[in-house]
Amino acid sequence: MTACRDIEPLLAERASGDLAPGDEARVEAHLVGCPRCRGELAAYSQALDLARMPADGSYGSALAGLDASTLVAWKGRCRRRATAFALGGGLAAAAAAAVLALSPAYFHRGQRSTAVPAVASAWEPDVDSALAAAGVLDTEGWYTASASYGSSDDSAEDVVLAAFDEAVQ
Repeated sequence: MTACRDIEPLLAERASGDLAPGDEARVEAHLVGCPRCRGELAAYSQALDLARMPADGSYGSALAGLDASTLVAWKGRCRRRATAFALGGGLAAAAAAAVLALSPAYFHRGQRSTAVPAVASAWEPDVDSALAAAGVLDTEGWYTASASYGSSDDSAEDVVLAAFDEAVQ
């Protein structure tokens, strides 16, 4: 007996009536003993019967206006799709604008102020004491030209910076 896998490709041809005469006898012999293949053949036959047009031409009235109704349905679907895309794009733009508008508030919500306490911000260095300790100021508060700071042409800024360097070391 022939295996089902050899017969299955021939069942659609048998249902449509296009089976070669040499294969007809082999398919018939297999169908006698195989209920599964008989069921497949019946399903193929039923599907082909539904797909066939009536031979008498009575289908003409059933197809009247099919082209117009199909076009109307297609245009309606295109309009709905365009509307959906427009609404989706609008909603996406609104969401992006909301995120941009609310993001500063969200990111700054948990941060604390980094203000320096009043005591620390009011502190000023005691320049006169540092300069006096470095020997740059005399007792009356005047700068003295010392050899360690260069010539008397040095600016006051150079003198102060040199004094701070010397005081730190």
